[in-house]
Order: sequence, then C-alpha cells, then structure tokens
Amino acid sequence: MTPDGKLLTNHQNRDFLTKYNLEPDNGAARRLTTGPAIQNASKAYNATIAFSPRHIIHPHDLRFFDPRGHPLAAARRAKYLRKTLEEPLWIMLTGAGASSVVRTLTQRRLKCAIYRSLEDLGFPNGVGDGKEIRGTLWITIHDSVKASKLSPWPFGEAVARALTSRCAQPLR
Repeated sequence: MTPDGKLLTNHQNRDFLTKYNLEPDNGAARRLTTGPAIQNASKAYNATIAFSPRHIIHPHDLRFFDPRGHPLAAARRAKYLRKTLEEPLWIMLTGAGASSVVRTLTQRRLKCAIYRSLEDLGFPNGVGDGKEIRGTLWITIHDSVKASKLSPWPFGEAVARALTSRCAQPLR
C-alpha cells in the first residue's frame, strides 16, 4: 500500500479487484451516523461504525495481492470471488485494549447480534423484501472490556436498523 491508499499489485490482481468491485483500502468506508440510536450505541459501546457499498478486503489478506505474487494468491482470489457472489453483506469487527479472548468473544457476540437483528427485520444475511444490503460493515471496538459488559442486543438492533434504513438497495 502506498501512503495515499493505493494498493501496489500486479495486473492480474488489479483486474480481479476491479471486476468484482473489491476495495483494498479499509479507510474507504464512511462513518455510519444515522440518527440518535446508532450514535448512542456507538458511544455506549465505544465503537466506530463505518459502511462501504463496496466489499473491503481484510488488511491481513493484502499480502496475497503483492505485486511479486504469492503462492496462495489464486486460492485467496477464489475465496473472495465465492464470498462476493454468495454474501452481499460482509461484517468485520476489530478491537483493541484487552486480551485476545475478551476481544474475540465480544466481537463474536456483537456480530451475532447484528445478524440476528437483521433476520428479525427481514434481512437474513443482508437480503430481504426485494432489497439487499451490499457492501462491508466495518466496526472498531475501542474498549472491548467495556463492550463485553453490555448486552449485545441493543447494539445489534441499532446497527441493523441503520443498515436497513440507510444502506438497503433494490436487489440486483
């Protein structure tokens, strides 16, 4: 990556990213601040919530798109191709400030709450009622210990409502 967010890669990877509308820069996601419910949830859980209508490649996977090539690049491209075609909504959570167990469990609970709330709103896996939520939801939990002490359901409901009202598009 260059400082301005451009990925240094080869032609094959560039063509793949362009064809399937994949974004290598997680900074491309814009903050999701639609209404008081999402703002209150963001504040209570000490989280930054962002959404991009494009699918964002996880930063740990950028090494597979190195310009010199990588032995597992083809497998990673196949994974992202399958994921792009089968999963319209990608949810990624990152965290800081606690042991890996606390971070991981908190992230899993919050992600589960978002998916369940989307199901309750008629959008299982981001698809429902002739609409879909296509893109990447990127959530950073700045204090995993604080978030782990709270019920994940209010957070999941607030995020799901914001996604369905703000990010749902007609089905392709």
